[in-house]
Amino acid sequence: MNKDENILLAKWLEGNITSEELKQLQQEVDLPTLNQVLNRQKNFELEVRSTEDMWADFEKRQPQKSEQHKNTKSPKKTPSNNRPWLLALLFATVLATGIWFFFNQKPATKKTKTSPAKTETIIYADGTKVHISPNSSVEYDETNWASKREIRLDGQAFFEVEKGSPFRVITQQGIVEVYGTQFDIWEMGDLMRVQCFEGTIKVSSGGQSKELKQNQKIFIDKSALQKIENIVSSQPDWMQSQRIYQKMPLRWVLKDLERFYDIKTNTTAVSIADNFAGVIPTNDLTKALTYLTKTVNWNYEIKDKTIYFTAIKE
Repeated sequence: MNKDENILLAKWLEGNITSEELKQLQQEVDLPTLNQVLNRQKNFELEVRSTEDMWADFEKRQPQKSEQHKNTKSPKKTPSNNRPWLLALLFATVLATGIWFFFNQKPATKKTKTSPAKTETIIYADGTKVHISPNSSVEYDETNWASKREIRLDGQAFFEVEKGSPFRVITQQGIVEVYGTQFDIWEMGDLMRVQCFEGTIKVSSGGQSKELKQNQKIFIDKSALQKIENIVSSQPDWMQSQRIYQKMPLRWVLKDLERFYDIKTNTTAVSIADNFAGVIPTNDLTKALTYLTKTVNWNYEIKDKTIYFTAIKE
């Protein structure tokens, strides 16, 4: 390639070449092949090779000149004068595609899921702690954590958030936003409870937002924010080996039994349409079942890790 062709190649790589210049360059360079090489490098499909080898491989693919053109005497070319410039240009292009990939790569999502009857605590790079309740999961983008503290929650977890950039917890029912505080989220399908134990948090759902201060809680029922209520505990009940229910649908009480004790429940012989109020331990299944069944007037029997409930006839 002569100097003029080098300039045209640079214009083509930059996207500033005219139609006339493109026609001239196509007579000397196999642009489709070169474009394929660069695209493969952009997608990181190329094996790791030096730019010298890459260029040599590309030159082998160039169409041969006609016999007449071959026999035409011309001054001997000195590719050594042009090749360093072309190699530097190709290297810059490869480097640019690497930078593009770095800024456009998919987030490195990390997910932690607890099994029934198991809890787990995660400590993030900024010191934030998340205590995950049984049969729950959290996931976040590890790559962008420093600039975007955002967690997706399915189930229940208690958060001890260090001060810093905004911190968001996203669930199916709504979003909780904080800067540095302690709060607990209990998501139950179409129902969610948020409790604030320290600082201030904002709870959003269904186009509405409410602010919770220390020792306050709120329920979200089918994406509708309910009224704010007070709490007296200094930390979530489940972290004190118990569950405290106030007019809670029985179906969610039974779900708690399943996730805290790693057991199934069978309610085909009873009605679970009523609400339940009371305290049930999460570390003693016999006590939990005794208190529950006496309160709702049921009997129970355990077979093969399944609790079968039956109603007591009056």
